Amino acid sequence: MSVNEEQTPYPETSITFLYPETNDENFGIYNFKLPEHAQPIFKNVNWIITTDISGSMSNICSDGKSKMQQIKYALQKMIKYFYSLSVNNNIEQTITLIIFDDESTIISNREEINEKYIIKFNEELIHKFVPNNTTDIGNALDTAADFTSLSHTNQLRPQKTIHIFLTDGQITCGVKNHDILKQKVITDNNVSNIFMGFGTQHSDTLLEALASTPNSEYYFIESLEKAGMVYGEVVYNSLYESINNLVLNIKNGELYDHTINSWVKTLKIGNLPFSANKTWHLRTSNKNQEENPMWSNCKIMASYDLVIQPGVSCDKPTNTATYPNPDTIDKKVEKYHWRQRTQELISETRTHIQNNNDNYNSYIVDDYNRYNSQSCDMYEEPIDDNLFALPPPPPPSPQAPQDPQAPAAALQQRLDKFLENLKIYIKENNLEDDAFMKNLCDDIYVCIKGINSPLGYMYVTARESSQGYQRAYNITDYEELVDINTDNTNYYTASIQGYETSQNHTTSYASSTTSQVIHDLSS
Repeated sequence: MSVNEEQTPYPETSITFLYPETNDENFGIYNFKLPEHAQPIFKNVNWIITTDISGSMSNICSDGKSKMQQIKYALQKMIKYFYSLSVNNNIEQTITLIIFDDESTIISNREEINEKYIIKFNEELIHKFVPNNTTDIGNALDTAADFTSLSHTNQLRPQKTIHIFLTDGQITCGVKNHDILKQKVITDNNVSNIFMGFGTQHSDTLLEALASTPNSEYYFIESLEKAGMVYGEVVYNSLYESINNLVLNIKNGELYDHTINSWVKTLKIGNLPFSANKTWHLRTSNKNQEENPMWSNCKIMASYDLVIQPGVSCDKPTNTATYPNPDTIDKKVEKYHWRQRTQELISETRTHIQNNNDNYNSYIVDDYNRYNSQSCDMYEEPIDDNLFALPPPPPPSPQAPQDPQAPAAALQQRLDKFLENLKIYIKENNLEDDAFMKNLCDDIYVCIKGINSPLGYMYVTARESSQGYQRAYNITDYEELVDINTDNTNYYTASIQGYETSQNHTTSYASSTTSQVIHDLSS
């Protein structure tokens, strides 16, 4: 097929180090920036939206509306936005709507998104979203797979299938085994799966497991009122997808992999949209010099596939690096050095909570049973205590950089000290209005709050994913995390006394084009 040059991404890359070239060991950043693009790449888009309508969706949110009302409003905004894309960009789009409780129902079967469909949704289909009964996620995944498996690549008009799966609760009937459920997820190259968990009662460990499949992601949405913001990020990343299967290979250095909290030679990134501006961390030392002892020989090769030209792979080498002058440091890279230490502490906190989950399971079950008895008795959703167990901890490694069994108090002290030092650094460098640095402070704040909380794993993991993947959506509502801790005097450390988290709904990683789509779907 002929390739439109305007649609072919040409990334800009760079390597910049914190210390001068003569340092024995060095910390640096690798920046990978893709250009903006005015129109979506895909000209045939199949939307599959699978929505939980079990009994708990009738519960009331903080704004006085039910969860179901929030979902219906968000779907109206999405469908209207999809139609505007079709009109303005010559895109053919279809939508499949699946609603599920203990059964799955297809209420819209690959229907074209046009003006007629908007009327049909608003006047007819929207009334089918009625909360009732129990929750069978396996059955819903099977139903969705019947449609995602139909996807194929059209060489003349690039096609994309995007499956958005929305749920607010636990599995209460049907298959519960995570490994079996993962096998139900279709993972073809031109299919993206987005799993969204609403509120704190959903099974974060289940959605994590489902999102561990290729081309899949998990988002925790703490407040349903903000669902449109997450939809905006997901829609942009899917429609403006630029490259697939990005992999970084480094020579004479190591790259940081936040998913395992370790330094590696090969880092698998995945798919990126146009306007993506991503930064990853690297380090060099005498031990990592393979051929030439000069630090300037640190090289990174980025390999990826082109979305616009299926089957075509590209390599982008970065063979030179920038260093500060002798006896100085690079102030921009220094901010990322703080980010590196923040990510390591987030990972350590999550691992600590995971390894000590027995302290929290009974509280979670008791609390959810109280919630369930007050709100959902009429829907008869039985609670399986095993559903609340966090995944088993990984076997201890003698080479692990942190001790995952460190007592909560000791880890909390380190978090507290780090946040105090971070705030001092911000003040001394006049960075009080820097959204990037504020986000780091919020990460550590959530770790301190979450370390003794039954909801800690959910919130800390969400912050870890947001920071690690450099997402646009920013969690701002920690009311439930705070409320659960009110009886625990140990969580009040000096660094968070009077601390206020950012109320910006997007992070410093959000591009202007991503922010615009988020605004369009949430305003």
